Amino acid sequence: MTLPSFITPWRGAWRQLRAEPGTAALVITGLALGLALTLLTASFLRDVLWPDAQLPEVERLVAFEWRV
Repeated sequence: MTLPSFITPWRGAWRQLRAEPGTAALVITGLALGLALTLLTASFLRDVLWPDAQLPEVERLVAFEWRV
């Protein structure tokens, strides 16, 4: 019984990750950090470019700032 052709690269990648756990941890940490920074940047830009897009009657809103 042979594996489908799309499973074989995944098996090779899994073997490589198991063979070098330090490198795998570094790569996974880098990918997670990159994803987190991308989402943070996207949410910041969304907040700056469209601050009150979902609020009805934006001109009637009052913002309070409280400084202690």
